[in-house]
Amino acid sequence: MSATRIDYADMTWNPVWGCTGSCPYCYARKMAKRFGIVVNGKRYKDFEPRWIERNFNRPFPRKSSRIFVNSMSDIADWDPIWLSRADMKMRRYPEHMFIMLTKRSEKLGWYMRAQNTMLGASVTDQESYIAESFQVADGLIDFLSIEPLLGPIDMKEMTCGQILHWIIVGSETGNRKDRVIPKLTWLVSIRDFARENEIPLFFKESLRRIWPGELPQEYPTWPRKS
Repeated sequence: MSATRIDYADMTWNPVWGCTGSCPYCYARKMAKRFGIVVNGKRYKDFEPRWIERNFNRPFPRKSSRIFVNSMSDIADWDPIWLSRADMKMRRYPEHMFIMLTKRSEKLGWYMRAQNTMLGASVTDQESYIAESFQVADGLIDFLSIEPLLGPIDMKEMTCGQILHWIIVGSETGNRKDRVIPKLTWLVSIRDFARENEIPLFFKESLRRIWPGELPQEYPTWPRKS
């Protein structure tokens, strides 16, 4: 377990490192290239998905916490055995809320996860929002992580507002040459959609210079009721 600077989580837990995606703004790939990861005594600096047994075995805190499960991977790349092992462990700790993210939810099929887990889809623009909203409508996805926000999103285009349990929004960080800075109108549109549908909304600290006044930083009621 590791403390984290991720605004909406208390801790991170990364039993898997690596991703087959190629996002130009990926902080995880940059970390892997710089520091690498040791597996069975060998250090790797590529970003192929690998199971890290010692990370899996790290104890969870005693205090009820929000734990981000895969800040260094996309669970769509996880081997089914990895996903099963992680799921069984998370079920043994109902006092914690486990948060998982994917950019490719269609690869997961119907993932029957524990009640104390939240599965989110990471979207960045209108195209990726539409693609993932079908999974929201089917009940696979619990929340949207709109980060980094790379363009305006008309969330009303797909009627998934009544099913979403949470929306997180953040901007691209770092010094990438073509880094996108969200416009205030993009954020207002998302805020209005969340308010109209009574969805908890969390604006990350990366939006502080853009958003006037206090950032909305709300959390969902979880675990879900049976």
